[in-house]
Amino acid sequence: MQWSDDVTYFTHTCPLSDDERAALSARRIQVVDGHVARLSVVDDRLDAVVLADGRAVPRAAVFIRPAPRARR
Repeated sequence: MQWSDDVTYFTHTCPLSDDERAALSARRIQVVDGHVARLSVVDDRLDAVVLADGRAVPRAAVFIRPAPRARR
């Protein structure tokens, strides 16, 4: 099961192995390499994910994996 037929994975700081890329490709998930610089918002709605090199990838929603941190 897949949540959507339009899923894009941004590698940002988590490069993928060849096996991981193949698994995503098999599910028709686009992989975009590069550091995410910011999210573009137009009229209070997500418009695109903007990469550090200036590329803007149109997106309507994002999911960000939380980073686990120990509570002090």
